[in-house]
Amino acid sequence: MGGIAKHATLAVLLLLVLLRPVSVTARDGGAEASAAVRATIEAFFDAMSAHDADAMAALLVEGGVAATVREHGDGDAETQARIIPLAELPRIFAGNTDAIRERIWDAEIRIDDSIATVWAPYDFHLNGDFDHCGFDAFQLLKLDGRWRIVSIVWTSRTQDCPPGAASPSDR
Repeated sequence: MGGIAKHATLAVLLLLVLLRPVSVTARDGGAEASAAVRATIEAFFDAMSAHDADAMAALLVEGGVAATVREHGDGDAETQARIIPLAELPRIFAGNTDAIRERIWDAEIRIDDSIATVWAPYDFHLNGDFDHCGFDAFQLLKLDGRWRIVSIVWTSRTQDCPPGAASPSDR
């Protein structure tokens, strides 16, 4: 390989190495975007706990979907799936007077431009007591400068909870 070709190859390789971190940072949205996505999820949980249908609805995209997969507690391997319009969740939680709290941890947040996905273990408490656990999967869009939830899919079980869940066996 001649001197000019060798230098051109090295220059291209150096350019690729230097540009790679910029590309990754632009694609994942950075810490600020991840924090904004996480804040949207936490605001949704806060509105859910407050039974505030308007605050919940403001965080959702019209036409979105919610789905849950419940495992039977009797050890049966069969599961039950339920799919509902996302717009029904505010009505469901607003009409409930129980004290509810859902928390997530170790969230994996992935962002590309104006779309985001969040995958996280969670536990759910009803009137101060552990009720169930599983994994949440959120899909979000950034519309008019703010993140909004397009879909929520979650598993629901009372046993074999993800590490960190406040399950009955943790008491």
